[in-house]
Amino acid sequence: MTIESTTSAVKGGVAKRFAALFVAAATLLAGGVFSVSAAPSALAYDAETNVALNAEKGNDNAPDVQVSYVTGWNSTAAINDDSLDGNASYGGWGTWGNTSASETATYTWNRAVTTSKSVGYYWTNVKTGDGGVPLPKDVSIEYLNADSGQYETVPNLKVDKTFPADDELDATNPVYGPYTYTFDQVTTKSMKLVVNKKANDNKGITVTEWQVFGTSAALPVDPGDPGAFLDVQQVAVRTTPGVDPTSKLPAEVWATPQDGPSIKVPVTWETVPADAYATAGTTAEVKGTTAAGTYDNIKVAAGQATATIGVYDQLNTEVTDAEYVSTITAPGVKPVLQDTVALTYADGSVESGHKVTWDSIPAAEYAEAEQVGFVEGSIEGVGNIKAEGTFFVVAPSDPKAQPIVAIDFDSAAPGSGWYTTAPKFTITAQRGVSTVPIKTIEYKIGKGEWTSGKGPISVTAQGSVTISARATDENDNSREVSQTIKVDTNVPVVTAKQESKNGNDVVVSLTADDGAAGSGVTRVLYSTGPSSNPKSNENTMWGTYTDEDKVKVQLSADHDTYVHFYAQDAAGNESDYANINLGKGEAVTPTPTPSVDSVAVSGDGVKDGKLALVAGGAAQLSAEVKVTGDAAKTVSWKSSDEKVATVDKDGKVTAVAEGTATITATSMVDENKSASVEVTVTKPEAPVPPATDEERKPLADKIAAVESEKLNQNDYTADSWKAYADALAAAKQVVEDPAATAPQVTAALNKLTAAHDGLAKKDSGEKPEPQKPGQDQKPDQQQNATATTAPTGSAVAAVAVAVVVLGAAGAGLVIWRKRRV
Repeated sequence: MTIESTTSAVKGGVAKRFAALFVAAATLLAGGVFSVSAAPSALAYDAETNVALNAEKGNDNAPDVQVSYVTGWNSTAAINDDSLDGNASYGGWGTWGNTSASETATYTWNRAVTTSKSVGYYWTNVKTGDGGVPLPKDVSIEYLNADSGQYETVPNLKVDKTFPADDELDATNPVYGPYTYTFDQVTTKSMKLVVNKKANDNKGITVTEWQVFGTSAALPVDPGDPGAFLDVQQVAVRTTPGVDPTSKLPAEVWATPQDGPSIKVPVTWETVPADAYATAGTTAEVKGTTAAGTYDNIKVAAGQATATIGVYDQLNTEVTDAEYVSTITAPGVKPVLQDTVALTYADGSVESGHKVTWDSIPAAEYAEAEQVGFVEGSIEGVGNIKAEGTFFVVAPSDPKAQPIVAIDFDSAAPGSGWYTTAPKFTITAQRGVSTVPIKTIEYKIGKGEWTSGKGPISVTAQGSVTISARATDENDNSREVSQTIKVDTNVPVVTAKQESKNGNDVVVSLTADDGAAGSGVTRVLYSTGPSSNPKSNENTMWGTYTDEDKVKVQLSADHDTYVHFYAQDAAGNESDYANINLGKGEAVTPTPTPSVDSVAVSGDGVKDGKLALVAGGAAQLSAEVKVTGDAAKTVSWKSSDEKVATVDKDGKVTAVAEGTATITATSMVDENKSASVEVTVTKPEAPVPPATDEERKPLADKIAAVESEKLNQNDYTADSWKAYADALAAAKQVVEDPAATAPQVTAALNKLTAAHDGLAKKDSGEKPEPQKPGQDQKPDQQQNATATTAPTGSAVAAVAVAVVVLGAAGAGLVIWRKRRV
């Protein structure tokens, strides 16, 4: 006997009777031959139930959860805990650190679920944290097709919106959702969320919650002993403190056998102890035993009954509700409903045993199996409330009906669909709609022999394995069922082979085998380095092996080099770490790394890193790049102020305007290596006007004078003659140039005079003395004679030469003047 608070306990027990009998009737008609088109709304299943919730949230069909990867600070369990906490990444399933193009989460249920809708919530800290975890690129949903045994994308998958771009994210809210996915209805035992990442990097994704909305298959109901009752009337009595309620307990209770109809059977109650009715506000439960026997020509076994005793300070008399009654009957047999009902009062108390008279039921309403009828009745002493009841018309048990057989495994297959440890199965067999006892239960694995037993039996076979079960009753009716599972308890085997060796360059190939019945190798991973420990940080990070690239290693003369490897298969098995030691390499002289050592800039007019230009002028610069190895010597040119001076790609500098600019040549290999020239640009000087005739005359006279001497080149040294000839040629060019300026004329005159005076004789190297002018010459004639007379030392010859020179000078002046005209 148990004692608890009143009202809710009393009402709850009575209210459950209709639902219990409804399920029992449906179970008797297993196989789909019975359907109900109308039922109280309280029995309707909510299609919006999240069947993915964990068991802690009250889900009796909570899924097993498997994920492709989970970060240490995240949790796989967070994906279906009904929490949308976005304050931290710890509230979701996260994969930070895993390098892959996509991540998966797989739900696997013990009982099949039917669904056409899923909802996802996702977490990111791109705007709210350090920018590590982005939103997914997109998402797909797959289901395990029971026929093919493979995961397939749910049909006609649609999503209500796309993920926002990074610049559209909310800086205050890291959780995004709901993202609602709809698809054509599927029934399955496993679903997979495939989250595709924006990049194949280690930033991962985080799913805060993945919901699946639909219904779970009903729990199997064992019809139990065919002689037992489907339902027994629940008794409720009321009393006040200290008043023994035993006299109110009925001597008979209504019961409904497996094939109906309802009958009254005697009941013997346990003694009611005094503490069961001592305190107001409590309830006590008393057990009773129904007697075995034949009642109304129906043979039944002994059963159990329950009475609830409620203790109240006073007994309320205001009736607010009446018990809902149900029963079953056979086709053509008038339904029999219990002749008493329980009443609920205004204070919540319940009391059974109130007489009811049911309305007449037309025979047509119970003529055939599968009919459901509703009936009302009048309750004695209660005028404002009617009694209500339901009857189900059920076909009698079929002695030829097959038993019900089921195969149950000790665990669901992981998300991969493969068992990686040998599963165990148990066979259950039930009579179903038959009353004939089960005689034998047998099983076989694959194409093996039938073996008696119901388990648990371990499956050691590998690959795709079919488990068959068979139950046979005493009438030799039998039913056989089978279920195919995939088992791979073996790890892949990896072998390594050195393919080639060229100097210190070695190529290693890896081959993995998962066996003919295995799930298949999904990838081989490898790491290389100096440590024999595969987990050492001295080695490289683990990478995925491909036959195209193989493993390329460069040996070191300083240490052994190892190639570590292992393999994974589709079932999730991983081989043990293994390695191949490639030994040490040969000592080699290292090849210098190509690099730029220095950059220097030079060019016409550049001195001490400076260059002076006049606006409008130009200069060509060049860069000398010194390198190590085969580094490129190319540079890029840049001006610090193109309003002052520009520079093209080849280093040509053009002066633009007055000012200072820095021209820099930078190595295109190493931007830290560069050299510069400071360019100062000045304004152009004012133009100098051409020399006048008077300013040109001395030069012209000098030219005429030296030419009149008719000097012989053979008489003079080569160097002195060349200087003289060059000066004479330059003087003629200046004197004939109409644009020549006075300074240019003077410079040419001075240069010619110096060269003429510097002529050296071959025999003595002495310069000829200039002849003094005659006494009868005019002052200007004396000056010209002094300047042009050959230094012979003979006075007579000097006079003669002076005359010739004067004549030649006069003729030259006439010629020069004519040219000026």
